[in-house]
Amino acid sequence: MSLFSAVQEDIRQWLKAREFFSNVEVITEDRGDVINEVQTALGKLGIVVVVEMLKGRVEFPGVGAGSIAFGIGMTVHENVVINRSGDGTKKTAPDAVVEIFDVFNPLNAATHQKSLPVLLEDFDLLNDSNGELIYQIRGKARGGWTRK
Repeated sequence: MSLFSAVQEDIRQWLKAREFFSNVEVITEDRGDVINEVQTALGKLGIVVVVEMLKGRVEFPGVGAGSIAFGIGMTVHENVVINRSGDGTKKTAPDAVVEIFDVFNPLNAATHQKSLPVLLEDFDLLNDSNGELIYQIRGKARGGWTRK
């Protein structure tokens, strides 16, 4: 598994370990056809979270790319009509945003006895029209590797 995939999967697993996300689709951009997967999940459940790499920076360019700081995004999509109807999860996008901030609260790292895979910084409401809510939560992660 590549470093990019490993970082995204670690974040996805932290989310899926939380009861709130048990019936919420959480996908990584590494899986391929993200647009189709988002539309499929929205049509079934009404809510989906996408974990994605937004940007990156080599931390020590003078010695090579062995350590990278990643800009991480977790984008919450909600089809309000489907999600809040009889068959929906009833878990709203704003509630998912709050839950994500709680999952990655630095005080929770002690509970898991390991460091958090991402430190969250901010969020934006990207869309609130035509029955769709989209929020993006952004944070930082670090990853590295050694030469073989």
